[in-house]
Amino acid sequence: MIMYISRRFKTNVCATVHYQALKEIFGDKNIIVVSLALEKDQNPEGAYKFPRYTKFGKIKRYLEGNTCYLSNDIIKQICKLIQKHEINSIFIDESIFGTLVRKIKKMYKNIKVVTFYHDIESVLYKEWLKEKGIKFIFEYFTSVHGEKLNQKYSDINLVLNHRDRRIFIEQYGRQPEGELPMAVQAPNFTEKDMSELKDYKLQHKKMILFVGAYYFPNVNGLKWFAQNVMINLPEKYCLLVVGRGMEKIRDQYSAFRNIIIVGEVQNLAAYYNNADIVVAPIFEGGGMKQKTAEAFAYGRCFIGTDESMMGYEDAIGIPGIFCCNTGDEMVEAIRQIDNEDAYGYHNDIYLHYVKHYSFEAAKNNLRKIMK
Repeated sequence: MIMYISRRFKTNVCATVHYQALKEIFGDKNIIVVSLALEKDQNPEGAYKFPRYTKFGKIKRYLEGNTCYLSNDIIKQICKLIQKHEINSIFIDESIFGTLVRKIKKMYKNIKVVTFYHDIESVLYKEWLKEKGIKFIFEYFTSVHGEKLNQKYSDINLVLNHRDRRIFIEQYGRQPEGELPMAVQAPNFTEKDMSELKDYKLQHKKMILFVGAYYFPNVNGLKWFAQNVMINLPEKYCLLVVGRGMEKIRDQYSAFRNIIIVGEVQNLAAYYNNADIVVAPIFEGGGMKQKTAEAFAYGRCFIGTDESMMGYEDAIGIPGIFCCNTGDEMVEAIRQIDNEDAYGYHNDIYLHYVKHYSFEAAKNNLRKIMK
């Protein structure tokens, strides 16, 4: 019997893939799901879940040395579930739950605990502390402490890519036990209805797609792309910006006739299927970018930076994939695509996704790790 513990479910593609893959490997009846999500709508059906903290309860969790997602009482309840269901392996889709991992390993030494690192949080949380300020200080310290315990007590620590491996070594003076690359669900090639754009005249336009939620690396990257690339392209190109919360910055781009801030959409597949080029002008952040794997899944012609190609370096050189870090380089890449009429779908890009970043690839990796 296996236990899956996470705070990320429906809104995190990578965690969703891990969860679904483990269910297929072990079967629905052989996996116990523990949700530490703070949002009620994140809890999958049948998961064990816990009440959201009160204002006083949050402070109590910090004083106990836990992050806001855990309390000593929740840790005790999870340990009881481990005993009740005779769990022999645990997959934790989060690296800051070290107080829980420490307790599990002290009580049940023979249980294998595998932890997946979406980022190296000790580094990422330091950046968030700069952005969010003093109000984030308790979550910063408890999360960094949690990750330090996590890497110590987990049997297998899995990072996303070689960069996170290097950062892990720098932070903790030891090698992680393995890598588990980004994976996204299979594409839906049948969806092509972009009804949100019915009021825009896009006929005869070449559609450049930017996908990203309202998050400072995406906001900064979009601004850079608008100022360094879009202003140097002919009028036949139109940039569509899709992502949760991006409608907040719509007014900032009202003067750009060739930029449409769509914001959140119900059917992202339709935008990938209609895209002539997908771009990811990202210069900040960590881990691996989901939008890169998604673009590959749809076989789209793709232009990324060193940052958005991090972990995907083996794809550089496949026809239709470009790594560019300056405005001039991106403009030249678009000109090359135009000269070769290489817009849209590329089967070699799709096949690369299938081999390395698909659901089946993740399932094969997890089967080896969890055996």
